[in-house]
Amino acid sequence: MKAVFVQRDEKSAQTKAAELVRQFQARFGKAMEILETGIDDGLSYLHYPQPHRVRLSSTNPLERLNLEIRRRTRVIGIFPQPLRACG
Repeated sequence: MKAVFVQRDEKSAQTKAAELVRQFQARFGKAMEILETGIDDGLSYLHYPQPHRVRLSSTNPLERLNLEIRRRTRVIGIFPQPLRACG
């Protein structure tokens, strides 16, 4: 399956995906059906320019952002609750 997602263009990726489906259809029918249904969504990153694809293929920037948020909220300790109006 990795061979599908390392292709440089959408046409070759679609070709690899079709080969994968043909190869494993008999053994993993349901999985290949799901792959066929979602392959267009899975390959949508190929519509972007090559330099952008590197950033899209990794969750490292998102993980780094979450780590920074966690690190900064630990320093604060507790967050004050907003005052509610009585009534």
